[in-house]
Amino acid sequence: FIRDGDPWKEKGLDWSNFWTDHQEIFDIDLPDRPGTELAVGYGDPASWTYGLFDEQSKINLNAVPEEALAKIYQNAAGLDEDKAKDLAAKTVEWRKRQEILTGFGSVEELLLVPGMTPSAWKSINPSLTVFGNGKLNLNSADQRTLLWLGLPESLVRRIVEYRKQHWAQYSRGHVPNSVLIAEELGTCPRCEKPFKDLGDLIQKISVSGEEQTALSLLGALWTFDSELIRFRSVLKKNGVPVGPGLECLADKKGRILSLKEL
Repeated sequence: FIRDGDPWKEKGLDWSNFWTDHQEIFDIDLPDRPGTELAVGYGDPASWTYGLFDEQSKINLNAVPEEALAKIYQNAAGLDEDKAKDLAAKTVEWRKRQEILTGFGSVEELLLVPGMTPSAWKSINPSLTVFGNGKLNLNSADQRTLLWLGLPESLVRRIVEYRKQHWAQYSRGHVPNSVLIAEELGTCPRCEKPFKDLGDLIQKISVSGEEQTALSLLGALWTFDSELIRFRSVLKKNGVPVGPGLECLADKKGRILSLKEL
């Protein structure tokens, strides 16, 4: 959050002891003045420093089918078809070995899979997660991610365009994950999701038979709700950070699943 003053110091907290058990750190209100709002993270989380992000707009490494993984390795990492299929098989084999530990514990663990290179990992890392129920939210997954999964380009373009037009009525033309998340949390009762379910999507954007087949092949992967929210915050004074940023992953019930200093 960007605000004037140093609320940490005002509350008697010390930045040098950032990881203290003080609820006040997480209870700082936005200033009540025009032009101040929470920034929205949309697309690659690496491109923004503060805001909200739907974690289920990313592909779950512990749930994505082997065939879809092969498509990702081919479309995103630039591997040829045979190498992509081989790496996908090795990834699933590694995942099965780790099932006693609930699969991959982190996206970084993917680097341990035989055949995975740092360059290939770097290209797909922003669109992967190990958190959540394994579903990918078609109301928030970005265009790049959907194309990587092998969905037809025309279908992906229409999905994204419809979502933009839908959210324009709430957000002056922007595409805010914050509105989507607010709706999911029940704090935006006037908001409606672009698509309620797969049948609703098919009807609203006139999906062809071939496109329906492509969607159905990944049917177990889709959801239209979000359970997990990732947010980043940074405190600035006169435009200059006055301490480390914070990244937190939480579910709808407010349970903290991941917390780290940036």
